Amino acid sequence: MTCQMCRERVKPWVGDDPLCYFEDVKENWMCATVNAIRELCYEGQPELPRGVHYDYCNDAKFATFNIEEVKTEEGNYIGRCLYVAWYKTRGYTEALWVLNALETPRPPTEEELLAIIRHFTPRGGRRPSSPTGKSPDPS
Repeated sequence: MTCQMCRERVKPWVGDDPLCYFEDVKENWMCATVNAIRELCYEGQPELPRGVHYDYCNDAKFATFNIEEVKTEEGNYIGRCLYVAWYKTRGYTEALWVLNALETPRPPTEEELLAIIRHFTPRGGRRPSSPTGKSPDPS
């Protein structure tokens, strides 16, 4: 099932068509919801949101989000941490995992990712973007 953000977005690049994370976790490409998560931890920001840690090893990038206080719209807690991994600034996201102390890591739901986006988006509603003001190039 395609996520709401992918359904509402206009394709802003030349190249391959998007493939929503919620349609195909292993082959996702430029999913709008997942890209919004990645933009929150974009390495070019002057300061990351509190509770977000970004790092990289060679060209592999990863981030963790402390989500202990994040609730869905229904008031449910999601978990302790969201782990995200991707390669360079391309459109494929290799891993998205919700981590908890006593549970097996699991993929997040669309509702959970939207709650995380709302929680970590700076007041005023603008998500961070690259220094040029554009989302990273998907190539």
